[in-house]
Amino acid sequence: MSQLSSAELTRRSLLAGAAAGASSLVAAPGVRAAPAAVFGLPVGALHGVSAVIPVRRSFALVGVQWRGARRARIELRARLAAGGWSRWVNASVAGHGPDRPRHVDLNLGEPLWSGGADAVQLRSAAPVSGVRLQFVAGAEITARLASAFPQAEPQLPAGPGQPPIIARAAWAHGHAPPKYPPAYGDVRLGFVHHTDNLNGYGAGEVASMIHNIYLYHRYSNGWNDIGYNFVIDAFGR
Repeated sequence: MSQLSSAELTRRSLLAGAAAGASSLVAAPGVRAAPAAVFGLPVGALHGVSAVIPVRRSFALVGVQWRGARRARIELRARLAAGGWSRWVNASVAGHGPDRPRHVDLNLGEPLWSGGADAVQLRSAAPVSGVRLQFVAGAEITARLASAFPQAEPQLPAGPGQPPIIARAAWAHGHAPPKYPPAYGDVRLGFVHHTDNLNGYGAGEVASMIHNIYLYHRYSNGWNDIGYNFVIDAFGR
Protein backbone atom coordinates (compact mmCIF):
# COMPACT_ATOMS: atom_id res chain seq x y z
CA MET A 1 0.00 0.00 0.00
CA SER A 2 1.31 3.48 -0.81
CA GLN A 3 2.28 5.99 1.88
CA LEU A 4 -0.80 7.20 3.72
CA SER A 5 -1.80 10.84 3.92
CA SER A 6 -1.48 12.47 7.34
CA ALA A 7 -5.12 13.62 7.16
CA GLU A 8 -7.36 11.90 9.71
CA LEU A 9 -11.00 11.78 10.64
CA THR A 10 -11.55 14.13 13.54
CA ARG A 11 -12.90 12.88 16.86
CA ARG A 12 -15.81 15.31 16.50
CA SER A 13 -16.91 13.87 13.16
CA LEU A 14 -16.65 10.33 14.51
CA LEU A 15 -18.77 11.13 17.56
CA ALA A 16 -21.36 12.82 15.34
CA GLY A 17 -21.48 9.74 13.13
CA ALA A 18 -21.81 7.45 16.14
CA ALA A 19 -24.71 9.51 17.47
CA ALA A 20 -26.51 9.36 14.13
CA GLY A 21 -25.92 5.61 13.82
CA ALA A 22 -27.13 4.87 17.35
CA SER A 23 -30.63 6.16 16.66
CA SER A 24 -31.71 3.38 14.30
CA LEU A 25 -30.71 0.19 12.57
CA VAL A 26 -29.09 0.83 9.21
CA ALA A 27 -29.21 -1.10 5.95
CA ALA A 28 -28.68 -0.26 2.29
CA PRO A 29 -31.34 2.13 0.91
CA GLY A 30 -34.57 0.37 0.00
CA VAL A 31 -33.77 -2.74 2.05
CA ARG A 32 -36.37 -4.02 4.53
CA ALA A 33 -35.73 -3.53 8.24
CA ALA A 34 -32.90 -5.73 9.48
CA PRO A 35 -32.88 -7.95 12.56
CA ALA A 36 -31.52 -6.42 15.75
CA ALA A 37 -28.23 -8.28 15.20
CA VAL A 38 -27.54 -6.21 12.07
CA PHE A 39 -26.67 -2.55 12.60
CA GLY A 40 -24.67 0.21 10.98
CA LEU A 41 -22.56 3.26 11.72
CA PRO A 42 -22.00 6.17 9.29
CA VAL A 43 -18.40 7.37 9.01
CA GLY A 44 -18.50 9.86 6.10
CA ALA A 45 -15.36 11.01 4.31
CA LEU A 46 -12.08 9.18 4.85
CA HIS A 47 -8.51 10.03 3.83
CA GLY A 48 -5.51 8.62 5.63
CA VAL A 49 -5.80 6.88 9.01
CA SER A 50 -8.97 7.36 11.04
CA ALA A 51 -9.19 7.73 14.77
CA VAL A 52 -10.32 4.66 16.71
CA ILE A 53 -14.05 4.20 16.08
CA PRO A 54 -15.79 2.72 19.14
CA VAL A 55 -18.80 0.50 18.46
CA ARG A 56 -21.73 0.56 20.88
CA ARG A 57 -22.03 -3.24 21.07
CA SER A 58 -19.83 -6.26 20.48
CA PHE A 59 -19.73 -7.47 16.88
CA ALA A 60 -18.53 -10.62 15.15
CA LEU A 61 -18.65 -9.44 11.53
CA VAL A 62 -17.94 -6.07 9.92
CA GLY A 63 -18.01 -4.72 6.37
CA VAL A 64 -17.50 -1.39 4.61
CA GLN A 65 -19.79 0.40 2.18
CA TRP A 66 -18.77 3.53 0.30
CA ARG A 67 -19.59 5.72 -2.68
CA GLY A 68 -17.32 6.76 -5.53
CA ALA A 69 -14.44 4.80 -7.03
CA ARG A 70 -15.21 1.08 -6.96
CA ARG A 71 -11.51 0.21 -6.92
CA ALA A 72 -10.75 2.33 -3.85
CA ARG A 73 -8.65 0.52 -1.27
CA ILE A 74 -10.02 0.86 2.24
CA GLU A 75 -8.25 -1.13 4.93
CA LEU A 76 -9.68 -2.05 8.31
CA ARG A 77 -8.55 -3.52 11.60
CA ALA A 78 -10.59 -4.40 14.69
CA ARG A 79 -9.94 -4.23 18.42
CA LEU A 80 -10.55 -7.78 19.57
CA ALA A 81 -12.37 -8.75 22.75
CA ALA A 82 -9.54 -11.17 23.51
CA GLY A 83 -7.14 -8.22 23.57
CA GLY A 84 -5.05 -6.32 21.06
CA TRP A 85 -5.73 -5.37 17.46
CA SER A 86 -6.16 -7.58 14.42
CA ARG A 87 -3.93 -7.14 11.39
CA TRP A 88 -4.92 -4.65 8.69
CA VAL A 89 -6.90 -6.24 5.84
CA ASN A 90 -8.43 -4.92 2.64
CA ALA A 91 -12.10 -4.26 3.45
CA SER A 92 -13.06 -2.83 0.06
CA VAL A 93 -12.89 -6.04 -1.95
CA ALA A 94 -16.20 -6.12 -3.82
CA GLY A 95 -17.60 -9.61 -4.25
CA HIS A 96 -19.80 -10.97 -7.03
CA GLY A 97 -23.14 -9.29 -6.52
CA PRO A 98 -26.55 -9.95 -8.12
CA ASP A 99 -26.94 -9.94 -11.90
CA ARG A 100 -29.07 -6.81 -11.59
CA PRO A 101 -27.64 -4.82 -8.66
CA ARG A 102 -30.14 -2.57 -6.89
CA HIS A 103 -27.72 0.10 -5.66
CA VAL A 104 -25.52 1.05 -8.60
CA ASP A 105 -23.77 3.94 -6.80
CA LEU A 106 -23.18 2.06 -3.54
CA ASN A 107 -20.06 -0.11 -3.31
CA LEU A 108 -20.42 -3.14 -1.03
CA GLY A 109 -17.29 -4.61 0.51
CA GLU A 110 -17.06 -8.23 1.56
CA PRO A 111 -17.82 -8.89 5.26
CA LEU A 112 -14.87 -9.64 7.54
CA TRP A 113 -15.08 -12.08 10.46
CA SER A 114 -13.72 -10.62 13.69
CA GLY A 115 -15.09 -13.20 16.13
CA GLY A 116 -15.79 -10.64 18.86
CA ALA A 117 -14.60 -7.01 18.78
CA ASP A 118 -15.65 -3.59 20.08
CA ALA A 119 -13.88 -0.98 17.92
CA VAL A 120 -12.46 -0.51 14.42
CA GLN A 121 -9.98 1.71 12.65
CA LEU A 122 -9.90 2.54 8.93
CA ARG A 123 -7.29 3.83 6.51
CA SER A 124 -7.25 4.84 2.87
CA ALA A 125 -4.42 6.27 0.77
CA ALA A 126 -6.91 8.14 -1.45
CA PRO A 127 -9.95 10.15 -0.35
CA VAL A 128 -13.29 8.30 -0.34
CA SER A 129 -16.74 9.53 0.64
CA GLY A 130 -19.99 8.15 2.02
CA VAL A 131 -18.18 5.50 4.06
CA ARG A 132 -20.44 3.39 6.28
CA LEU A 133 -19.60 0.47 8.54
CA GLN A 134 -22.05 -2.45 8.68
CA PHE A 135 -21.94 -4.91 11.60
CA VAL A 136 -23.43 -8.21 12.68
CA ALA A 137 -23.49 -8.61 16.44
CA GLY A 138 -21.65 -11.50 18.04
CA ALA A 139 -23.59 -14.67 18.74
CA GLU A 140 -22.97 -17.49 21.18
CA ILE A 141 -20.74 -20.07 19.52
CA THR A 142 -21.24 -23.76 20.19
CA ALA A 143 -18.53 -26.19 19.11
CA ARG A 144 -19.82 -29.15 17.13
CA LEU A 145 -18.06 -32.07 15.53
CA ALA A 146 -18.23 -32.32 11.75
CA SER A 147 -19.86 -35.72 12.07
CA ALA A 148 -22.78 -34.12 13.93
CA PHE A 149 -23.73 -31.84 11.05
CA PRO A 150 -26.71 -32.98 8.94
CA GLN A 151 -25.85 -33.94 5.37
CA ALA A 152 -27.61 -32.43 2.36
CA GLU A 153 -29.79 -34.72 0.25
CA PRO A 154 -29.74 -33.27 -3.29
CA GLN A 155 -32.91 -33.75 -5.32
CA LEU A 156 -30.99 -33.44 -8.60
CA PRO A 157 -28.55 -36.05 -9.97
CA ALA A 158 -24.95 -35.29 -9.00
CA GLY A 159 -21.77 -36.02 -10.88
CA PRO A 160 -19.46 -38.88 -9.92
CA GLY A 161 -17.19 -38.33 -6.96
CA GLN A 162 -19.28 -35.60 -5.32
CA PRO A 163 -18.11 -35.13 -1.72
CA PRO A 164 -20.57 -35.07 1.19
CA ILE A 165 -22.21 -31.66 1.54
CA ILE A 166 -23.25 -30.31 4.94
CA ALA A 167 -26.86 -29.19 4.81
CA ARG A 168 -28.04 -25.61 5.18
CA ALA A 169 -29.81 -26.69 8.37
CA ALA A 170 -26.40 -26.91 10.09
CA TRP A 171 -26.15 -23.11 10.26
CA ALA A 172 -29.64 -21.83 9.39
CA HIS A 173 -31.67 -23.98 11.84
CA GLY A 174 -34.80 -22.93 9.94
CA HIS A 175 -34.30 -19.25 10.87
CA ALA A 176 -32.49 -17.99 7.78
CA PRO A 177 -34.90 -18.29 4.85
CA PRO A 178 -34.11 -16.86 1.41
CA LYS A 179 -36.21 -13.89 0.36
CA TYR A 180 -37.50 -15.83 -2.66
CA PRO A 181 -37.59 -19.54 -3.59
CA PRO A 182 -34.59 -20.79 -5.60
CA ALA A 183 -34.55 -20.64 -9.40
CA TYR A 184 -32.65 -23.13 -11.56
CA GLY A 185 -30.74 -22.74 -14.80
CA ASP A 186 -27.75 -24.01 -16.78
CA VAL A 187 -24.36 -23.24 -15.20
CA ARG A 188 -21.94 -21.97 -17.83
CA LEU A 189 -19.36 -20.25 -15.67
CA GLY A 190 -18.37 -20.63 -12.04
CA PHE A 191 -16.20 -18.54 -9.72
CA VAL A 192 -14.08 -19.65 -6.79
CA HIS A 193 -14.09 -16.81 -4.28
CA HIS A 194 -12.37 -16.57 -0.90
CA THR A 195 -13.38 -14.65 2.19
CA ASP A 196 -10.87 -12.74 4.31
CA ASN A 197 -10.77 -12.63 8.08
CA LEU A 198 -9.36 -10.28 10.66
CA ASN A 199 -8.23 -13.25 12.76
CA GLY A 200 -8.21 -17.03 12.64
CA TYR A 201 -11.20 -19.18 13.50
CA GLY A 202 -11.86 -22.58 15.03
CA ALA A 203 -13.92 -25.45 13.67
CA GLY A 204 -16.70 -24.73 16.15
CA GLU A 205 -17.12 -21.16 14.89
CA VAL A 206 -17.93 -22.04 11.27
CA ALA A 207 -21.71 -22.40 11.64
CA SER A 208 -21.91 -18.99 13.33
CA MET A 209 -19.66 -17.46 10.67
CA ILE A 210 -21.88 -18.66 7.83
CA HIS A 211 -25.05 -17.53 9.58
CA ASN A 212 -23.55 -14.07 10.17
CA ILE A 213 -22.46 -13.83 6.52
CA TYR A 214 -26.05 -14.69 5.57
CA LEU A 215 -27.36 -11.87 7.80
CA TYR A 216 -24.88 -9.43 6.26
CA HIS A 217 -25.66 -10.38 2.65
CA ARG A 218 -29.41 -10.59 3.23
CA TYR A 219 -29.96 -7.40 5.21
CA SER A 220 -26.92 -5.13 4.81
CA ASN A 221 -26.50 -5.77 1.09
CA GLY A 222 -30.19 -6.38 0.42
CA TRP A 223 -29.60 -9.65 -1.45
CA ASN A 224 -32.09 -12.51 -1.62
CA ASP A 225 -29.87 -14.96 0.27
CA ILE A 226 -26.29 -15.68 1.28
CA GLY A 227 -24.14 -14.82 -1.71
CA TYR A 228 -22.42 -18.20 -2.13
CA ASN A 229 -23.68 -21.43 -3.68
CA PHE A 230 -21.23 -23.49 -1.61
CA VAL A 231 -18.80 -22.70 1.19
CA ILE A 232 -15.66 -24.69 2.06
CA ASP A 233 -14.11 -23.95 5.44
CA ALA A 234 -10.46 -24.09 6.45
CA PHE A 235 -10.97 -27.67 7.65
CA GLY A 236 -12.05 -29.02 4.25
CA ARG A 237 -15.77 -29.30 5.11
